[in-house]
Amino acid sequence: MRNYRITSILSICLTCLTTVTSFAPLPVFTTPTNPTSSSLNGAESEVDFAPLDGTTIRVGIIRTRWNKPHVDNLVSGIRTALGSCNVTTTNIFETEVPGAYELPYAARLLALSKTVDAVICVG
Repeated sequence: MRNYRITSILSICLTCLTTVTSFAPLPVFTTPTNPTSSSLNGAESEVDFAPLDGTTIRVGIIRTRWNKPHVDNLVSGIRTALGSCNVTTTNIFETEVPGAYELPYAARLLALSKTVDAVICVG
């Protein structure tokens, strides 16, 4: 009886595994039309963004105290990206919450206060 149960569990697992892998997309390899171009170029000149002007945008960053070194790196990257979009440091509001559980509630309160135009949660 025990061997039958193990065999049936194994067959169910193998059936599920083959079902899942049969739906996985197959890799498609194509040769580039221009052999000198790299596949990393993406859509060269197909998409063009105008310069972003965030001088009047107020951004709220809510960060967690948990995993401080990683969150610090993410926040510094966010501040750099906002600076490249011309968001001034006086228009960036930053606050901390204990952990990721408190992030949605703090984001909701910050959004409802209407003191910022955008909320970024990090944690």
